[in-house]
Amino acid sequence: MKAYFLFEWKLFWKNKKNQGAIVLLFFAMLVYTLLIVPTYTHFEEVTIEGIEEELAEGIGVLEDIDPDTRSRDFYFYQQITPINQARYSALVNEDYLTYIEETMTYFGMRKYPFQVHPQFYEYGDLRSQEKGDYHLQNNFQRYRGYLDYQPPLTVETLNGQTALQTLQRALNNGLAYILLGLVMIFAMDSVVKDYSHKTLIESAPLTLSKRYWTKTVVVFSATFLTVFALLFSGLTLVGVRYGWGSWLLPVAQNAEPGDVLLSMSQLLVQQLIFFIILTVVFIRVIFLWSILIKNEFFNLIAGMVLLFSEFLYFKDGIGFFTNLDILPFTFFDFGSALSGYKNLLYTTDSITFKNGLISVGILFITIEILLLAVMYLRKTLRKNRQ
Repeated sequence: MKAYFLFEWKLFWKNKKNQGAIVLLFFAMLVYTLLIVPTYTHFEEVTIEGIEEELAEGIGVLEDIDPDTRSRDFYFYQQITPINQARYSALVNEDYLTYIEETMTYFGMRKYPFQVHPQFYEYGDLRSQEKGDYHLQNNFQRYRGYLDYQPPLTVETLNGQTALQTLQRALNNGLAYILLGLVMIFAMDSVVKDYSHKTLIESAPLTLSKRYWTKTVVVFSATFLTVFALLFSGLTLVGVRYGWGSWLLPVAQNAEPGDVLLSMSQLLVQQLIFFIILTVVFIRVIFLWSILIKNEFFNLIAGMVLLFSEFLYFKDGIGFFTNLDILPFTFFDFGSALSGYKNLLYTTDSITFKNGLISVGILFITIEILLLAVMYLRKTLRKNRQ
């Protein structure tokens, strides 16, 4: 079995398709980390210049308005200007916990606390206000977690620019689809190529099941080696510029009062568990199709349809009326599913780590049963021919 693993391992890395996919992803990683990441601006961006402008505006209003007029603007700036002064001093002195305390008070006092930030507004989206509120509440919960757990803080941490925060943001915005797509590209010809050397492959002293599990381990190992190398390279490029961030950094799920605050490491571990399970699921389903259809391009197309099958049933708020939100396809985008954002989109509270494990676990068991049945049928038919 070890010899067969080494044989498949060498074939995998010599495969031009696999080499091309890795090179393409490497350049995509460079574009993202060097060109796209630096353009990111948090909607509550923390800058000394921003506070200076707001502070100058407040002081100017207080100097220009006659206190006897008792205008709304006068009373507003009379209350918020001292807070901005405290925020400014704390930021200049790098006293980030004091800055957060004053900013949480500031959040509740500013003129338009519930106005949708343009970053979250989409024309025609009737839920823009709700989605904007989600992000505002998420930011408030994030600051509350910083005060409670007091992790290492920097301006880059407050702005969500560190390497670990960048990774989490990428996972929340579709990185899971790219990673699972890579799995399918790696697995699409793993079984099909054997049909070109049928006599040689079948002469190996291994059962069909053992051969397929060896192939599974090869694709799985190669996928994780590739993903680790690409992520480590990308995170290093971001970390050198903005810092790595902290594994203890609190992350809010669902962004509602009373929700559990997970550490960055806890959330990433949950997402890693899903990636491991879904990697095996996609490898095995590609193998199933390889036995039935024997065409690598069909494997890729059918795999892409499966990967994006959530879009066949998803509609805003559909989880309030149905149980479609806990189908396994909902968890293929495990980044946004486990961050809690999909609970908002589906209007549900059922998209959780536990429900996801059950749903995806059932899918895995179903695929394994079908794969075993097909392999048994194939073995039986071969015996009958003999």
